[in-house]
Amino acid sequence: TKAKTQHQTMPAPKPEDLLPLLKREQLDYIASDYDIHIPASRNKDQVQEILRNKIHRQWKAFSDACKRDTLSSICYLLCGTSSGTKDNLSGRIKSRLTDIEKRRRREQREEEEEEEEEEEEEEDEEEEEEEEEEEEEEEEEDEDEDEDERMNRELRERTLWRAMVTRREEEEKTRRKKEEEKKRQREEEEQKQQNQKLEKSRKVEHAKGGKEEVTEETIRMEKKFNLLSKLNRINPSQFATQSAFILKDYMSQLHQSDLLTLQFILKRHRWSKGDHQFHGDLDADELWNDLQKEFIVTHDNDSNRNKVPLKEEKEDKDQVLDKLVIPMEDLCCPITQELLVDPVITCDGITYEKFAIESWFKRGKVTSPKTNQKLANLTLVPNYVLKSVIAARRS
Repeated sequence: TKAKTQHQTMPAPKPEDLLPLLKREQLDYIASDYDIHIPASRNKDQVQEILRNKIHRQWKAFSDACKRDTLSSICYLLCGTSSGTKDNLSGRIKSRLTDIEKRRRREQREEEEEEEEEEEEEEDEEEEEEEEEEEEEEEEEDEDEDEDERMNRELRERTLWRAMVTRREEEEKTRRKKEEEKKRQREEEEQKQQNQKLEKSRKVEHAKGGKEEVTEETIRMEKKFNLLSKLNRINPSQFATQSAFILKDYMSQLHQSDLLTLQFILKRHRWSKGDHQFHGDLDADELWNDLQKEFIVTHDNDSNRNKVPLKEEKEDKDQVLDKLVIPMEDLCCPITQELLVDPVITCDGITYEKFAIESWFKRGKVTSPKTNQKLANLTLVPNYVLKSVIAARRS
């Protein structure tokens, strides 16, 4: 239907449409029929331009103006045949022009369709590229959102972790403060009980008519024992700093002879009486041994005590040590629950039986058997003070 419509609407061919299809010979025939003189120097295009302005515009008039030989030559050129009457030759040429025009239009239409298809393909490609770009942009936006979400999540996790660590540190500090406060209160309570028992024992001795010298000696030994007990509880790594404060407090409580002995010992270890500090490198073990030797094992240097025989003086010291009020649980090992024989002190200040705590360490444990807290080191220091007291008790 479309082809029929196009054929019906196809305009009639014009003579001027015939000129581009002819050769120079046929052009010369047409010029001769129209009595047009064309110089031989003119080319084909120039001849076509001259004839286009001279020939008729209607096909009927054109075919009538041309001779049969001219139409026969044109028909042979276009259709391959030259037989027939003049009208037949004109009709064939006209049909041929119509077919050529149809083919030209069809080719033009096909070219237009191809161009449209190419344009559509280009548009489709552009749309696809735009869609791909949009998808890539969306993917990049999604990736950016995922990255932002991941970073925010990590930031929240780090914040929560820091808050948790801070809370744990605060709880640990609070727990340590409470433990230190309880320990201090317990030590003060023990010291208070020991002082009360000592005062009670002194009053009982005084009521029984005991000698005043024995009571004073008991008090002196108790104060010296308390001093050594305080020093014995100090962590070895903090001995140089904490012992200075303890020695300063006890200097006002000791007997004059004990104070002179203590000052003599501290002077050898570079103790400054002015600022109550140790200067230079302090050998804590050597200072500890000197204090035990002078305060427990050997005799005092008082002039009155020099008059007492050595045997009698040792007996007096044993009696004094025996009168010291020490709870029985402090003389027993926390592991074996038996009376100590070879007492040693760990870094946290607790005394154990030597073979028991060594067996504890050999099993790969690095915690305190009594408090279950991790020990800073596994160093063991002999407790000569407690060993002397236990020996005095046994004797």
